[in-house]
Amino acid sequence: MNSMLSIGASGLQAAQASLDRSAGRIARWNLAFDGGGADMRPADLATEGVAQIEARHQLAANLQTVKTADALLGTLIDTFA
Repeated sequence: MNSMLSIGASGLQAAQASLDRSAGRIARWNLAFDGGGADMRPADLATEGVAQIEARHQLAANLQTVKTADALLGTLIDTFA
């Protein structure tokens, strides 16, 4: 039970980090066109859009894992109380 909660929480953190990285690349998108340096390339907005949709689905799936673990824990407590 505890492992389900930790898996869900870990997945939520990973999905949030992925979303944050994608948002950062989009935020710097305009800088690449304004002479941001030779190593700066503009982000592919289509790719970033897909990455953000994937992150949103990962967040939803991991949130459901946490909700299910919480419900199971509640059922166990009710059963043994």
